[in-house]
Order: sequence, then structure tokens, then C-alpha cells
Amino acid sequence: YSGLSVAGGAVYTLFAQEGTEYVAGFDDRDGREIWRYKVGTTYDAEFTLGPRSTPTVDGDLVYVLGSFGRLAALDARTGTERWRVDLGERFAVPQPRFGYTASPLVAGDLLLVQVGGEGRRYLAAFDKRTGTAAWSVCADDAGYSSPIAMVLQGVPQFVFITLREILGVSPAGQVLWAYPWRGENNIAMAIPLPPNRLFAAHNEDDGAVLLELAGGAEGIAARDVWHSRFLKNHFSSSVLHDGYLYGFDNATLRCVDAATGESKWAYRGLGKGSLIAAGGRLIVLGDLGDLVLAEATPAHYQELARSQVLEGRSWTAPSLVGSRLYLRNQTEMVSLDLSTNGDGAAQARKETP
Repeated sequence: YSGLSVAGGAVYTLFAQEGTEYVAGFDDRDGREIWRYKVGTTYDAEFTLGPRSTPTVDGDLVYVLGSFGRLAALDARTGTERWRVDLGERFAVPQPRFGYTASPLVAGDLLLVQVGGEGRRYLAAFDKRTGTAAWSVCADDAGYSSPIAMVLQGVPQFVFITLREILGVSPAGQVLWAYPWRGENNIAMAIPLPPNRLFAAHNEDDGAVLLELAGGAEGIAARDVWHSRFLKNHFSSSVLHDGYLYGFDNATLRCVDAATGESKWAYRGLGKGSLIAAGGRLIVLGDLGDLVLAEATPAHYQELARSQVLEGRSWTAPSLVGSRLYLRNQTEMVSLDLSTNGDGAAQARKETP
């Protein structure tokens, strides 16, 4: 379920093969494998094998986190290991139920990950060039949601979603605020709504929440503006466009007013899919490989185009670079050219490494 990170003429992703987890770099033009690196053994859990995290590219380095907690920095051109840390050994923490799934976050000179465990060891920041631990905070089990950097209430912070909390942490490692948030499937990422709000969701009954932060340097408190059973994100994060949230409410694609939580429209037929937004459009991948282009409008569901581009379970969000769209499922990757020719028709090219 690893996503596709595209940078510098290459596509990076993690995958499992014959009992081993790998990360590899592929040529973004033709899908040719350039290098691969062994991350660890395959994590055999519910909903098929890992890995589930996505590589993070920063300059000449690719950061990867394997299912068993190997965090490594690799040369983006060659895959040569620069440094690595085994989180389970370094922090003496138990393995998360679905393995380590959150993608590393690069922010300035820091690399941030969820670690989990007792004591002040839950969230950790490392020097991105050396792998030296900079700080660790909080006590909780590691969640599955990737951290995100944002500015809320005028304060720069990293927002994490654990198994029990949503919380903001300063670049120096100080917990700025926390909000109780229990769910077995805290997977989707938080979405900032500047200047002082953020959206979070999981796929259980209490569904989604919009939080508002108040206060400043002397202290910040989070309160809920609305709760909703609509937009219960399972593994796929929602997107925000012009004041409206678009995402999968389990197996229903839905548009919700971000200010009020009111559902504007709902569409079924794509299963538990994933989506991104670009140019006022939604690019949606259904969970069985249907690719859909739809208008990002609260008025109604307006589908513009559809094509079956993959077969079987497709639980990985699309990646878009210019007019090139990159997709994958459990067995293959494809690249599609979404540019138009003279008569306005989109040209699609499938490349399967």
C-alpha cells in the first residue's frame, strides 16, 4: 500500500517480494528499476502484507520506514544507505498491530516519525543528515497517520494523530495542545484549515471532527466545532478545496461543508477509494482500479471521465506531477499522460514495470 513519491526523474515506493520488504527507485519515463534496498522482512498482518508507509524525498536523500521499524536514509540516485535506526531497538517499544505505517516527515533539519511506547518516547525527531535523535515526547501507542507540518493560531507545529489523541508539537519538541481521539483505525492525515482550524477523521461511528485552536505562546487549547458521522475516512485522507472537504466516507465518496459538517452530496460505486485534487478537479481511484475525473464542486457529483486502469485491490492514492499521473495497486505500477492533444482528448499511456 506504499505510495509513489516522484522526484528528480525517479519514482520511489516500497513493496514486498518473496518474504522481503524493499524500497526501490524507478525511472519515471519507462518504469525501469534503477536500484533497490532491503528494508527488512515482510510483515504479515491483516489485509495482506506490508509495507504501508511511503518514501519521503528531500534533496539527495530518500527516507524510508519499514514495517518492523527500520528507519533509513538512502542516496536518492544509488540507494546507498547513509544511516539507519531500528526504532524497536532504539526506543524499546512493541510492534504496532499493522506494523509501522506512517511516512517520515522532513521539516527543516528534522525528520519526524511516530515511535510509540512508554515514557516520553512516542513522537521522535532525528537529525535528517545523521540520524541522531533530537528529541522525543509523549507516551502512547504509535498510530498509523503520517504527521504534517502546519501553522495554526499563528504557531508553527507538527500535528500527529495517535491511537488516542490528536496533538500539536512545536519544532523544539514541546506539546502545545492535545485532543482525545480514540480509534482503532486512525490512518488518515489531519487537514489544516488556516488560520486556526483542522479536520481529522477515522472510520468508526464518531467519524469526523473539526477542531478550532485558541490561545497563543502562553498556551493553546483545542475545542471541537462540529462532529459528524459523515466523511468517516478509513485509510484515505480527504482533500480541502474552496471551503469544502471531499473524501471517502468508508465506501461513499462525499462532499462536506468544512464550516458546518453538512453533507452536500454522496456517490457510491467506487468502493473504499482514494483521491487528490488538482486544477479544480478531483482525481479519484476506486478500490478496484477505476480512475475517475470529477468536478470539485459542492453543487452535485459531476463525473467527467472514467477508465479502468488497474485490476484488483487499489488502495494507494494517486500521485500527480505536471500532466503525468502515477498509480499502483498490490502488483503493478502504471503511469498515465493526462495532457491533451489538439482536439482536447486526454492521452493515456500505461507503463508496467
